[in-house]
Amino acid sequence: VPGSHRELELREHKPVRLAGTRLDPDSSHALCTQVDEKNENVVYTEILRGDITVHNERVVHGSGPNDSAGWRRAYVLAFRKATTVAEERRHGFTHSHNDSFSWDEFHTWSERSKRQN
Repeated sequence: VPGSHRELELREHKPVRLAGTRLDPDSSHALCTQVDEKNENVVYTEILRGDITVHNERVVHGSGPNDSAGWRRAYVLAFRKATTVAEERRHGFTHSHNDSFSWDEFHTWSERSKRQN
């Protein structure tokens, strides 16, 4: 969604749910948000194996589900201050499968943020 990185408030994000209500433990860093395709300028861009995309990480972006039996692999570089990464981890966001993760901490942060707004 072009220009979404300029929104004053970060859109609410929720964990991606697979197979109904089951959370995929291997996708603990996968989050989703709502997009109104009728009223927002959604731009679809096909990315093929070996392609790259460069964008501000606050731009609403994503992909559809991987319905194949294989993994969807990506190499992600995100440049942030160490204090930003620490704050994101404190709220339960992960930056790789090597990070520890707590859904409880994420939900606590999410609920606290809703009450403050």
